[in-house]
Amino acid sequence: MQLGNPSGAIADTNNHNHYLIQRTVEAMDYSDNLGEPNWASWDLTTNDIGAVDRQDSYAADTNLPASFHVVGADDYAHSGYDRGHLCPSADRTDSTNDNDMTFLMSNMMPQTSDNNSGVWKNFEDYCRALVQSTNNFELLIICGPSGFTGARINTNGYVSIPQYTWKIAVVLLPGTNSATNRITSTNRVIA
Repeated sequence: MQLGNPSGAIADTNNHNHYLIQRTVEAMDYSDNLGEPNWASWDLTTNDIGAVDRQDSYAADTNLPASFHVVGADDYAHSGYDRGHLCPSADRTDSTNDNDMTFLMSNMMPQTSDNNSGVWKNFEDYCRALVQSTNNFELLIICGPSGFTGARINTNGYVSIPQYTWKIAVVLLPGTNSATNRITSTNRVIA
């Protein structure tokens, strides 16, 4: 969360709207009431991209507080929506454990297939290409769903369907000091 905590999420098990989760692969503001994150944030560097294969290990996040509804891997079945990653699998191919963590259902939001496999995937691929370019850029990324109308996946589903998805990437030159100390008015921001 080098760019901050935009919603003021906290790790309070009584906070069902803005529960802060911090893992080695990402930080997120998880909404138990929506059944998905409000946002997820992560850094992307060349060290995060390795040779580990995509695990496809979709699993319920059993580390959520006991009072939270746990979204299962099959909750999206027959909904017409993809289990869309916030932090993508391909951004965490440095280790099997890191890749597995991207498949926790707490890192998913409903996306139509044409968005998830289209513009969303293209943006993910572009971000990785920047990191793997000769400049070895570092990216600070935040994304999430937005525009909820009360619609849920499946008839009695738990997960809310967003009207929109959004993503912002701040592009930095590599360096040894903190990313926030390398941000100037000339840094590229992609949204």
